[in-house]
Amino acid sequence: MPASVPPDRPDLETAVDGLERAIGLLLAELAAARSRADRAEERQRRLETTFARSRVDAEDPASLERRLRELSEENARLRAVLQEARERAERIRGRLVVIEDETGGTGR
Repeated sequence: MPASVPPDRPDLETAVDGLERAIGLLLAELAAARSRADRAEERQRRLETTFARSRVDAEDPASLERRLRELSEENARLRAVLQEARERAERIRGRLVVIEDETGGTGR
């Protein structure tokens, strides 16, 4: 169409409508991208806080593996201590039952 001929009104409206839809889609995509970026930044802050509290160097993956191994070993030791404590408590309870039976107690 030559520059001297004015554009057809329905064609212009169609073009403007298309442009408005495209802009609306772009704005929706921008909002979604901002939302994802905000969530990612929050997750990064939480991870950095967790790394700092766990004495792990976030830049050194081997550090994370070492710390995990340390915590797993400590967990195993604590489980063993708890198991031994349960066994001792059960033996003490057994002794108390015997003592109670011998003395004719009615502690139950």
